[in-house]
Amino acid sequence: MTLIEQIEQRARDDGFELDDVQRRAAAGLAALNRDRRPHRGLYLWGPVGRGKTWLLDAFVAFTPIRETRRMHWHSFLVDLHRVTHALGSIDAAVDALLRDCQMLSFDEFHVHNIGDAKLVERFLNAVFARGIVFVVTSNYPPAGLMPNPLTHHAFLSAIALIESRMKVLAVAGPVDYRTVSTAARQGFSDGNYFVGAMLDDGPTIELQVGTRFVCARQVDGDSVRFDFRDLCERPTATADYLILVERYRRWTISAVPPLVTATKEAVARFCNVVDVLCDAGVELTVVSDVPLDRLVDGDISARDLARTVSRLSMLHQEMATNPQPGPSGWMRS
Repeated sequence: MTLIEQIEQRARDDGFELDDVQRRAAAGLAALNRDRRPHRGLYLWGPVGRGKTWLLDAFVAFTPIRETRRMHWHSFLVDLHRVTHALGSIDAAVDALLRDCQMLSFDEFHVHNIGDAKLVERFLNAVFARGIVFVVTSNYPPAGLMPNPLTHHAFLSAIALIESRMKVLAVAGPVDYRTVSTAARQGFSDGNYFVGAMLDDGPTIELQVGTRFVCARQVDGDSVRFDFRDLCERPTATADYLILVERYRRWTISAVPPLVTATKEAVARFCNVVDVLCDAGVELTVVSDVPLDRLVDGDISARDLARTVSRLSMLHQEMATNPQPGPSGWMRS
């Protein structure tokens, strides 16, 4: 079978048919195998739930390109900063991180931080200079990256680079494919979204993360519970979450308020931790005072919030009265 036929068969195996928009995206992915020009790339963008991740996973599964890397953007960006600092140059860092990579892909590609902007631009130049096939999905068109109008100008040359070196395709069909699961995210979607108040159960527990400490409410084997205030209102970082998911495979975040009442920084951290847990396939349970459809009520301009709500919608949603952790399962009503 051709690559497109393989992708279409996987869709049927998963219980759906590709729509016309997805079929065009699949054709764009298949063309990467035939195109022998350097600097090949494809940028798939569109709203949440339109099958971008599913298409990327199918392409990675069936492409004949050897030495493929399917990496998580959050964790890779942390590594890129660290290795670039350690080795002193972006070229040395790319060589160390990618080695013989022939095809590199990222899901949920985005850039918001001014501190990341120039590093990402240098990284893109290094990837294209090496002739690596580069495929990303994003909720943003290239021109929508780095959306803050005060800093957008700092990423304009990188946007021009993406648009000149990658084919840009919109994946914005009418069907929401969020119910199509992938193996990498099954652990995440095993969790729950509970509406209810969790009883306070004593002092915090300090978890050491490098030279820093993150406060948890409970730890039991590979399970951990954090209060929203401890995890998101305090200055925690994506690098902390990446270390903690290696230790704990079942997370509970309790006392999640209506996000309109939280600080902008706390909402951004909450979005980041949900991304990290989903990408790592870590089971997540959320306990909030409000149902998911009211979590983002009000005037909230936090970046990536649509993706966060989309991912939380993968969780089982239940009402609970004073849910409490138990030895065999964290949430019990």
